[in-house]
Parts: sequence; C-alpha cells; structure tokens
Amino acid sequence: MHFEDLPTFPEFFEVDYFGEALEFLRKQQQVETFPFYLLSVKVIQARHIPSRDLWTSSDCYVSLRLPSASNKQMMTKVISNASNPVWNESFHFFIQPEVKNVLELKLYDEDMVTKDDLIFMVAYDVAKVRPGETICEDLLLNRQGPESLEVEFKMESICGGFESIATNGILTAREVSRLDVKMDKWKNEECLKNNKNIELVVKESFEEAQAITQESESFTFHCVKNWEPKLEASMKSNSFVGKWLGDAATDCPGVLLKSLPAGEETKVALPLSKDAELELQLQVNDCLGDLDVRLGCDLCGAEQDFLSKRKNVVASALKKVLLLEQELQGHEVPVIAVMATGGGARAMSAFYGHLSALQKLNLLDCVTYLSGASGATWTMRSLYEDADWSQKDLMGPIHRAQEYIARSKSSAFSLEALQRYDVELRQRAREGHSVYFTDVWSLIIDRLFHDEQSDSKLSSQQQAVTQGQNPLPIYLALNVKKDTQSTCEFKEWCEFSPYEVGFSKYGAFICPEDFGSDFFMGRLINKRPESRICYLEGIWSNIFSLNLKDVHHLYKSWQWPFPDQEKDEACFIPPMNRSSIFNGILTSRPIGEKKPNFLRGLQLHKDYYQHETFSMWQGKRAILG
Repeated sequence: MHFEDLPTFPEFFEVDYFGEALEFLRKQQQVETFPFYLLSVKVIQARHIPSRDLWTSSDCYVSLRLPSASNKQMMTKVISNASNPVWNESFHFFIQPEVKNVLELKLYDEDMVTKDDLIFMVAYDVAKVRPGETICEDLLLNRQGPESLEVEFKMESICGGFESIATNGILTAREVSRLDVKMDKWKNEECLKNNKNIELVVKESFEEAQAITQESESFTFHCVKNWEPKLEASMKSNSFVGKWLGDAATDCPGVLLKSLPAGEETKVALPLSKDAELELQLQVNDCLGDLDVRLGCDLCGAEQDFLSKRKNVVASALKKVLLLEQELQGHEVPVIAVMATGGGARAMSAFYGHLSALQKLNLLDCVTYLSGASGATWTMRSLYEDADWSQKDLMGPIHRAQEYIARSKSSAFSLEALQRYDVELRQRAREGHSVYFTDVWSLIIDRLFHDEQSDSKLSSQQQAVTQGQNPLPIYLALNVKKDTQSTCEFKEWCEFSPYEVGFSKYGAFICPEDFGSDFFMGRLINKRPESRICYLEGIWSNIFSLNLKDVHHLYKSWQWPFPDQEKDEACFIPPMNRSSIFNGILTSRPIGEKKPNFLRGLQLHKDYYQHETFSMWQGKRAILG
C-alpha cells in the first residue's frame, strides 16, 4: 500500500515495538503562535555547466520549489548556449521557520523537441538563514566536479505576520482557510457558452482545480492561509495538441483571497480572457476548531482506558499462573504483546495454533496486545467478530478454519461470485472509494474463509475490547513509495486498531471510521463511509508492496549503512534516461493500492529528527534521527 502524496508501507519486521512505545514519556499536541517571514532567493549565476547538446552549450534555466511554502514551481529565464549562465533573478516565499524548509533548486537544459534534461539538483536547508540576514552561497552541484550555483538568500520580518501552529514536535499543522465559490449560471450563460472546459484554480489549495460542469454551481477550496492563495480561471484543453502544450494560459489577474473580507460574501468579476469574465460570489472563512488528525505521541484516551481494564485481567491471570499469594500492584503488571508474521493460509493456521496453545497454558489472559500482518490478520479478523472469543474454547474457530482451508476454492471464482464482486465494487466506487486489484483480492479472501458476507468494520471490534476482555488487536500495513524506491530503501508501518489508525513514527492518528476519507492539514475535507473490514485485509496483505527490486533483495544478504549526519545541503546528479527507465521497471508496483493520505499537507517540524519518539527504521536496526 502507499498513500497518495505523502509529506508521502516487507512481510515481516523484527521490532520490539510495543515494549519501546510504552516506555516513552509521550507528548501531546501543542498550539502556539509564531511569526512568519519573507524569504528572498536571488539566483545569480552557474559555473562550469557541461553541455548536454552535441554542437552547442546547454540552454540553462533554474527551477525553484519550496514545498513547505507553496505548491508553485518558479523558474528563471532560459540562458542559451552558455556554460556559465548569469540570471540575477529574485524570487520570494512566505515561510514559517517552525517547520522544516528545504528549498529544491534544479538546473535544466531546455530542449525544444524532447523533455528538458535535468542536469543537477541541490537541496538547501533554509534554517541556515536567520531573520535580518543576507547570505550568499556557492552551492556545489557535483561533489567530484567544479560545477556550482551561486545563490543569495535574504530573510525579512513581516509586520503583523503571525500564525497559529499545532504541533507534536514531529509534525505541524498550519492555519487553513476555506473559500466558498457560488456561480449563477444564468448570469454567466453567455460566457460559459463561448468558453468551454473552464476550470477554477487555486494552486495553493487541497483541491487545486475544479472543472465547471452542467451540474456545478458551487465550489469549495481549502488553502494554507499564509501561502497567499489566489483564485484564477483557465481553459482546459481536451485535444491531444492542447494537452501536450498545456492548458490555455491567461494573463488575466486572479483574486487574492487575502483581499476578501473574512466571513462576508463578496461579488467579484473573475477575468477569464481579455473579453470574458465570470461573475462569482466568494466567501472566505478560517477553519477553526480542533484538528481531525490527532497529533500526539501518547496513547489515545480510549486505549488508555482499555489498558486500565486489561491490567486487572492480566494481573488476575498472572497470579494464577505464577501461584502468587498476593495481588499484583498496578506498576507490577507487565505489558505483554504477541506479534505474528504474514504468510497467507500458513500464517493464519499457525496463529490459530499459537493462540490455542497460549489458552491451554492459561497464558492468553496475560497478553495485552495481539499484532499481525497479512495472513495473521485473517485469524484476528475472524476471532474479533466474537466479543468474548478469548473466554471461549478456540477449538471451534479452529475447526471452522480447517473446513475453509480444506474446501474447494473454485466457488470463489465462479460466475455467481464474480458477478457479486462486480456489484460490490461498483457500490464501493459510488461511495467515492477508488477500486484496485487488492479490493478484488479482499473479496476473494472473504469468500474463501467466511460462509456469509459480514458487514463488520474495524470500529465494530471496539465491542470486543470495551471491558478489556480480550487483547487489543493491532493490524499492520506497510507504507512504501510509489514506483521510485524499493521497500528496502523506504518503508514504514501504519497501525490499525479498533480505536485509531496512524503512524507512531510521526505521532499522527485518525479514527478508523475516517480511514479512506480526504484530509488536508489535519482537517477532514471529504468524508467517505467506513469500509468493511474485508477491504482492509487487502491492505494488510503486504505482499503487494513488493516490486522486482525487493524480490532481488530476498535472495541476497543486505546490510544497511548508518545515515550520514544532518547536512545543510545535498546535491543530486540525475541518472541517464535508460537507467531511469530500467529503475522504474524494477521499482514499479502495478497491483499496489493507494489510499488518501491523512497526513497530506502536514509539515515536518524544524527539529523533528531530535524528537525522542521519532525514529527512522532501516532494516532491523532502529536509528534515531
């Protein structure tokens, strides 16, 4: 699985997660007010740039992107046939120093026929620039060569420039504004008739662009307040040539949202071309109230309540097993977790056997957490449909599982079953969920191991732990990068429990009912119905996160080096086109599943790598940032 636009999840991972997680003194979300600043970046010149053309020097330009300050990519003008191009162009960003600001500067060679060639890229940590200072940097583009880029940085304070920041010390959420747009089609009838395929665009927003259709009369955009969002109109081309050249650009000015009175409906004429404009009603409001993403490295209140109740069950069980004469005190009761790996039906069968053995040894009630991935989650999902499963003889569920495994699998692929899958997937699409191969796989697994369709959801399992009567289940899914890196190069675990879904790594969690919905900057933007738990089984089947590169790593030993110390800048030389294509084939995940990223928009805190609970897992070693 991978989440869309992560700030951007192997089958088995050896981590003593639970013991470590519960030892930390965790911190909760804090909201404070901080000033923001104007950063000026002047691209002066580049030196000793190699030619990518056969007969002439490169036609160079520089692109600038600061994701923590804007969605826009800014560019210098093109300097033709120059190995030492000079630009002397300035660009400006409104930045918040409390977040991690890393400026990406890319040097390109313009090509009129094919895609522009990326020559070098350098990432610069803006934290080096202090308010009131001007710094001139000669950025090395190649550690083995003389190529360099001269850039000047200047940081200035803004009168009255303050914003509220919510943070847990790892992630930060910034202020968000909501723009509501209303359009009277009768008043705009002539404009809409003469101009087709019109889009309303706010590049700094979650939605970015929304097309005007026959049905649409109102639009909503969610924007980072201090990114200077602007509403514009453009005409999107449907032709092949138009798509190749890009959308029809208009030189007409848009409407800056900061110029609109907050909370009041304002009529504006939005220019579409020199001879046409749209009459709109706009209203801007600040998104106030608590975040919908919980930013906190502590356990949620519901889980803490469960631990309090489960502690009594564990203490009583341990007293019997250890033949203790006195009751255990609260601080003496250990937190014990059982963690199972994946492996399909084999993992499911093995987990049933292990739990049965623990029950016969009177040890099952000594367990606080059960965790699993892939096939082990099939066992957990079935057991937790019974709110008192651990208090009953497990031979009943085991016999049913044996029957399911032994029976013919052909019924899951019959015409009747395929028609049923089609109906369910169409309904899922109508609810707004994207449909992937893993959804089909989930329905097949549900058919193989259950006689009847169950409408149970992950949140329904709260009934099985509300009195601490069973261990708390935690299901694991692997988050990976899309088609760019192998799982060995990047992976992180996302945890699913009846109470929350989230990343302990970042201290960010949402309610299970909201998983699959759209979030921006910690706020719920588009609510979708909670998926049936069978659809989550496809996500927990982490085999779909593998690519060809991962398969190669399975057959060789791999030892990860410790990462270098924190650097203020890093340079990158892009590979040649053929190697890029080959790497793309090796790292592609054609049957992986994407889910809306509930961390979307959230930004890393400036000191996130120093936080005591943040860790960057590499292989079987935990390397603290």
